[in-house]
Amino acid sequence: ATQKDNEEQSALLARKHLSKMGFNSDVIEQCYNIIIATKTHTTDETKDHPDTGFLLDIDLSILAAEPDNYKKYTEQIRQEYIVYPDVLYTAGRKNVLQHFLSKERIYHTDTFYALWEKQARMNIKNELKSLV
Repeated sequence: ATQKDNEEQSALLARKHLSKMGFNSDVIEQCYNIIIATKTHTTDETKDHPDTGFLLDIDLSILAAEPDNYKKYTEQIRQEYIVYPDVLYTAGRKNVLQHFLSKERIYHTDTFYALWEKQARMNIKNELKSLV
C-alpha cells in the first residue's frame, strides 16, 4: 500500500516468469501492458489488447458487490492502508471514489457495464457519504 509502483513490479514479475516459461515476446508484452493498465483503469482502444477492458472490469468487479460484501471490502482497504492516519486516508479514498464517479463509464465492456455499473455507482456514492 505504501508503494507507488505495485503495478510496474507486478508487470515486471509477469514478464520475467512468462519469459522463463517460453511464451513469445508479443504475448509477454501484451500481458505486461494489461497489468500496467490496472494503474489507471483506462484503455486506449487503438493500441491496447482487446482483453484489457475485460481484465480491468474484472479487477473492479468488487465495486459492484452486494452492499454487505462491499462494506467488508472497504474495511479491508482501510486495513491495507492502516499506516495512514484517518485524515490522509479519507482524503485519498474520496479522491479515488470521485475519480470513478467522474468517469462516463466505470466498466469498459458492454457486458459488465450492463451487469455492474448501477450497483457500483450506488456503492461508491454510499461509501462517499460514510467518509467523514
